[in-house]
This record gives sequence, C-alpha cells and structure tokens, in this order.
Amino acid sequence: METQTTAYKPGETIPPNAYPVFRQLGIEYILQDHRHIRSVGNTVIWGQDQVQDRAFLAEPHGDGFHINRPYFEKQLRWSAERIGTQWLAGWTFIDCQEEPDHVSITCTDADGARMVITAAFVVDASGRSAILARKVGSQRKSLDRLTGYFTKWAPLPKTLANMTFIEATQDGWWYAASVSNQHLALNFMTDADLQEINATQLPQWLTDKLQETVYLRTHLATSHGQPFATVHAKPASTSHLDQLAGRLWLAVGDAACTYDPLTSYGITAALGSSLYAAMAIKDQLMGNPEAMDAYRYVQQTTFNQCLGMLQNQYNLEQRWPESAFWKRRQVNVSQAG
Repeated sequence: METQTTAYKPGETIPPNAYPVFRQLGIEYILQDHRHIRSVGNTVIWGQDQVQDRAFLAEPHGDGFHINRPYFEKQLRWSAERIGTQWLAGWTFIDCQEEPDHVSITCTDADGARMVITAAFVVDASGRSAILARKVGSQRKSLDRLTGYFTKWAPLPKTLANMTFIEATQDGWWYAASVSNQHLALNFMTDADLQEINATQLPQWLTDKLQETVYLRTHLATSHGQPFATVHAKPASTSHLDQLAGRLWLAVGDAACTYDPLTSYGITAALGSSLYAAMAIKDQLMGNPEAMDAYRYVQQTTFNQCLGMLQNQYNLEQRWPESAFWKRRQVNVSQAG
C-alpha cells in the first residue's frame, strides 16, 4: 500500500490505571486541564454482534481521559522546563561518540551551525525513529504491519462524547474518541500490506470502510457518502529494539518499545519506562554494573506480558476465520528476547 505518513497525532485515551504513573512523576495535574475530555468507559463491538458498554464504575482511580495529544506534549515539555530542563528547539541530532566517561553528541541547526554536547549519560526519547539507538547499531524488530488510517469528524455525536468506541470489522478494527468538544477522532487499524490503494484514494477508501461497520456508522451522518476531506496514515505496529541500552545510553518510550493501540498502553508504558530509566541511570552513574541489565529485564518483561494480553484480546474475535488480518493475530506471538 502506498501511503504518506505524518507527524499529526490524533487524540488518545488515558485509562484510569495510568493514574499511579502520573502521580509518581508528579504530573497528575496535567489531566485536569479542560482541553482533555473525561472518558467514562468503553463501548465495544468485539467477538460478537452485541454492543458491550464497559463503564469505569469499578475503577479505583475513577474515569479515564481522551487527551488532546499535541497539547499534552506541550504540557510535558513545560513540566520538564519548570524543573530546569533546557530545551534546544531547532537542533537536529547528527552523531554520537562514546568515550570512557562520557558521550559526545553532535547536532546541527537549520543554518548548518554545529554544536557538541558532552553528557555523562544519554537517553533516546526520539519515538519510533530511535535515532540514537540506531546510530549505535540497535535495530527495531516489528511484529506486524499495523497502520492507523485516521481523520477528524465533526460535529461530535453526543452518543460518543465521553466513551471510547471500538468496533471490529472483517479487515481490522475501528477506534473513535473525542479530541475536543466539537471533533471526533476516527481511526481504522489494519495491515498496510493487505490494502491495495494509493495515497490519493485514501479518503474514499476510508469512507467505504466505514460503511462496513455495523454500529459506528449509525452514530455518524454518513448517508450522503461524501468522502473524508483528509486521511492521515501512521505506523501502529508492535515493536521493540533488539538492544534497549548500552553502557552510557538507554532508550525509553516508543524508542524502546511500541504497543498495539488496542492495549491503550502506549503513553502509560512510555511514562512508566521513564521512571525505571531514572532509577537505572542513577544506579549506573553510582557504579552499579548491573543497572542496565536490570533496566533491560524490566522493559522486556513488561513488553512480553503486554503481548500475552494482546494475544488474548485478539483471540476473542472469531467471526472472520478466513480474514488475513485476523489469521495473523490468532497465532502465538513471539516474545522479545
């Protein structure tokens, strides 16, 4: 499939069980901003034709949130700057050189000026690109080719305002969540190699795919069949680095591991890994030779546990036994080494 990926980020859901991580990091206040919308539960059509409403009534941490992702990332930056982090906007990583007691980072700006930064330890938080980890020889191992094709929908249907909506179809599954009081994020998850369509045809293709849903289309005014104005494509595969850390560096968040959006675990895992990373870095700089091994173990164990839960969820959907998408996910997934 010919697609154009984009840095645009749709809204995402923070589940209630993510609160302890936010509290440990001291950033729980971030979620109270009015730009994030409370999520009171999930509406799911998965494994059966009936609608299942799963409210968060029994959750000890209360409701979840549909976050405004671009604003959320600004909040994280502001929080880091408040505690003294220097943000070098406009600079691009070029190279790194590991010395006996430090790492030299070379970067450049838009005018070609170069700057070398000396650091006792380096954290790769560059997302899926993992630019530093790849520069030192680490490779990303992807377990699938899941891709999200998404767009915005307005006006926001009242029936979907405070719920996360998930519906499985023959070739993948849909995710819908409010990103503001006016807009809904629509996201169709499927394998890029299973769809023979080029980028210019994506709006009409996604419109046609929406018509294959049973319940989601009933909440949207799709009777006119007009194609979506704009459709974005973004990788959503489950993946991990074959080397998560070295002597004076480690990878966190999506740079280390990426998770199928079905788990709603991506942001929680990224923030959680930062906690373990901080402890590992402190131990490493204090001379503990096992610090990085411990960090690798925690990350790999978490990743493998998530794979097991993901496998169980996909195994619940048995309505399309001949579908290539579902066949791929109803076999045992290899664990990270």
